[in-house]
Amino acid sequence: MKEQKKTSALGGRRWAALLIFGLFGQLAWTIENMYFNVFVYNTISTDPGVIADMVAWSAVTATVTTLLMGALSDKMGKRRGFIVGGYIVWGLSVMAFSLISVQNAARLFPAADAARMAALLVVIMDCVMTFFGSTANDAAFNAWVTDVTDESNRGRVETVLAVLPLAAMLVIFGGFDWMTAAGRWSEFFLIFGGLVTLGGFLGLFFVRDAPGLRRAESSYFKNIVYGFRPAVVRQNPQLYLAFLGLAVFGASAQVFMPYLIIYIQRYLGIDNYALVLGAVLIGASAVSVASGRLIDRLGKLRFVLPAAAVEIAGLLAMIFARGAAAVIGAGFVLLSGNMLVTAALNGLARDYTPRDKAGHFQGIRMLFAVLLPMVTGPYLGAAVIRGSGAVYEELGVVKQVPTPAIFLASAVVLVFVVLPVLLLRAGQRRRAPLKELLTPWGEQLDPDAPLPEYPRPQFARGEDSWRSLNGRWRYAIRPDGQPMGQAQGQIVVPFSPESPLSGVRRQLQPGETLWYEREFRVSGLPGSGRLLLHFGAVDQRCTVWVNGAEAGRHQDGYLPFALDITGLVREGENTLTVAVWDDSERGGTAYGKQTLRRGGIWYTAQSGIWQTVWLERVPQDHLETVRVTPLFEEAAVRFEPVFGPGCTPRPVEIAVTQEGRTVAEGAAAPGEPLTLALPDFHRWSPEDPFLYRFTVRAGEDAAAGYFGMRSFGVGKDGSGVPRLLLNGEPYFQNGLLDQGYWSDGLYTAPSDEALIYDIEMAKSMGFNLLRKHIKIEPARWYYHCDRLGMLVWQDMVSGGGPYSPMTIQVLPFLGKKLRDSAYKRFGRGDAAGRAEADRMRRETVTALYNAVCIALWVPFNEGWGQFDAVKAAGEIKRQDPTRLVDHASGWHDQGGPDVSSLHVYFKKVKAGPDPAGRPVVLSEFGGYSYGTPGHTVSPRLFGYRRFDTPAHFLAAYRELIEKEVAPLTGVLSAAVYTQLSDVEDEVNGLLSYDRRCCKADPETLKEINEKLRL
Repeated sequence: MKEQKKTSALGGRRWAALLIFGLFGQLAWTIENMYFNVFVYNTISTDPGVIADMVAWSAVTATVTTLLMGALSDKMGKRRGFIVGGYIVWGLSVMAFSLISVQNAARLFPAADAARMAALLVVIMDCVMTFFGSTANDAAFNAWVTDVTDESNRGRVETVLAVLPLAAMLVIFGGFDWMTAAGRWSEFFLIFGGLVTLGGFLGLFFVRDAPGLRRAESSYFKNIVYGFRPAVVRQNPQLYLAFLGLAVFGASAQVFMPYLIIYIQRYLGIDNYALVLGAVLIGASAVSVASGRLIDRLGKLRFVLPAAAVEIAGLLAMIFARGAAAVIGAGFVLLSGNMLVTAALNGLARDYTPRDKAGHFQGIRMLFAVLLPMVTGPYLGAAVIRGSGAVYEELGVVKQVPTPAIFLASAVVLVFVVLPVLLLRAGQRRRAPLKELLTPWGEQLDPDAPLPEYPRPQFARGEDSWRSLNGRWRYAIRPDGQPMGQAQGQIVVPFSPESPLSGVRRQLQPGETLWYEREFRVSGLPGSGRLLLHFGAVDQRCTVWVNGAEAGRHQDGYLPFALDITGLVREGENTLTVAVWDDSERGGTAYGKQTLRRGGIWYTAQSGIWQTVWLERVPQDHLETVRVTPLFEEAAVRFEPVFGPGCTPRPVEIAVTQEGRTVAEGAAAPGEPLTLALPDFHRWSPEDPFLYRFTVRAGEDAAAGYFGMRSFGVGKDGSGVPRLLLNGEPYFQNGLLDQGYWSDGLYTAPSDEALIYDIEMAKSMGFNLLRKHIKIEPARWYYHCDRLGMLVWQDMVSGGGPYSPMTIQVLPFLGKKLRDSAYKRFGRGDAAGRAEADRMRRETVTALYNAVCIALWVPFNEGWGQFDAVKAAGEIKRQDPTRLVDHASGWHDQGGPDVSSLHVYFKKVKAGPDPAGRPVVLSEFGGYSYGTPGHTVSPRLFGYRRFDTPAHFLAAYRELIEKEVAPLTGVLSAAVYTQLSDVEDEVNGLLSYDRRCCKADPETLKEINEKLRL
């Protein structure tokens, strides 16, 4: 079921632009990096400190320029103008060097030291040239390369780009070095400045901005400083490690590179250094280009250390090389390794660069790959040269000479590249593709008809009124802005493309569009009826078309929605198209436990359609739902009909049945609620999950549903201890944290039977509660909890800003509680994000209101995305006065309703009465871990306390419950153990991730859990 990796084609125009701007830009950089040094050394000053100053100031200018102009190109959503215009002016600034000389400086500044002023002019003009060069090449062209390439072709592209600096050297050495030897510097600068300017004009014909490149939404200033924020570094650890590798590698190269020609000329006495370097460049370039496809195929990270070892061998060989032949051999090894390291590290940096911030991150790359190396490397090289004491005399002037020690120093520096590479490998292992592990139900999946059950049992119409659209759809993943085009394969709906059961197993990235397409038939639609298209959930944003016409849009990722497509369908065959965008954990949108950097307690991000898609025929004026409220104290039930958008309310008739016998019935006027008395009603509880059935008629529309008579509240027991109440009586709620992930379907259970299995297993182990953790399940899961008797604490799906270790991990364990009106502390600094969270919370309560099993709402967990929690709890209770609220589960308690909520890990469980008089609940604890051999998907196992055998695991669980938690039932009203099942790295479930193993005998666990009762 795995999709074969394909290499993306770039096309002739893009390859031409890569070669033109890569080569012409490197001609200019070669002149700056190597010939400006020789120019200064031969015509102005032999002090190596002047060269080091020039290199350092140029590096500072390059970095600042790239930050400013890269962020500007992101903000404008354009690269072409920066490239074309920048190259034209860049070339003119190179040509300006033809005017710099000691003689001209003496004319301009007759009272000053002419040589010193000439050196200063070189440094200033070098910064001017660097500004335009960095704008054109570093900020715009390199960002454009990231825009138009992807992980499948960057190895080839980077090996070609790595060759171009050396090709530029070869062009200059082979064709024009004689001019510098003859002192014809002015002509030299005019020729190459003109070539760079010509390249800018050619860009008018070859450069096109990448499709889908969008303007950055944040402010320009925020774009500039974006990459310096600690939260961004934490979000992109692999990118910054790649940058660190470039910094070490670059510093190593800058120890010897600025002095290489001088070394060959003056120390070795080889006058024809151009021929020597030409031979080296040709050989190393051939090795680099030949290795490009291999790097793409086998992986960039695998090449870094071997290539670095090759380069180190070449550096050490250079120490002993004396003749031209020996230098060619050692130089060939050195530069071959150097090119491969360059290609691999730059390719890795591009792979990890967020596509919508490519321009900005070119500036951050310059900081690591240019500024730091060019400040540290040349000064280290100069110090080595001064320390060697080697000199020669020319026309009575004593000059310092580079010695072989610069190659030894370079090799020592390069050894340190092993540190970021090893950290990159560790991070890659943590994020390595998970082993495919099917559940028993996943093994039996019918990909043509998955999850065929009626998707909305709380409000069901007749069997002939609906049709499932689950099954095989066509799909394609394209850069934003590109149409679907030819399908890339088939995807099994409703499984996300990241899941094994989808048949795709590919992560949708920010900046990409996931396209779906399929046909469906319509026949005999009555003229007075409507056809609704339902989606259980689509993560994160989507647009839907029917027969090419837009049917609607939706955003939130977790809640069901329906579109009226009556006017868009035609008799017979119809085409349904869906486009999905998923920014995962960015922005204010809810994303829960999903992340693009999975590991530990954070799981694989989900995208696209992940719940059932279905068609439903309804009358012209139809009910959308009926809101059902059990009035426990009044021995009655209230029905509130809700009609669909644009519908005219009709009179409503409702009949309630008990085991097939009508026990109450009545009618209501259009738009009015209906309350029916239920004397001597049958209570619902986990031990006796009795459900009443009802039918409703409204004009031509008819549907059926159910409800349970139960109540949730807070009160005191006979000893005066605040307790959670069920049906007016104290009731200890003993539960499991339930993440709702599956080894094969991820967010989507492989079958209805799988949903039932989890609930029944929890009951068999002695639990009466599942805390659905930061996820909303399909309606059928709540239905099974209703009919099987399982209480539910429903978490809202959190989002907000980046996860803050200080706020979420450090301060709570120090007993520090923050006020959540300081929004930025919790990642809710933006008003739009808070508004989105409020909307999502309201719609969650609306969507799940009729679930009998839900006893408590949890708007915020452990401070993640928390803001105004007391206000949020009040709004929830006004919308739903029948249930309780845990306003701040875990920590950062703001004193709100209805419970004092504790999370305890890594230490002994302790609890005392709440000073505010609220019931105390242990809403998370435990997390004991045992990875069942053969039933884990990740090589890296995570948990709060690890055990090596099931026996040790069970003994520890028994001790935790019997010796720590059970003695606290005099204070505690509920306990939620972490957790029901393993999820990816996190192996602290009682069930394995594939649900094939229970880590302890259920009967034994039930016997232990019996201790947790009032």
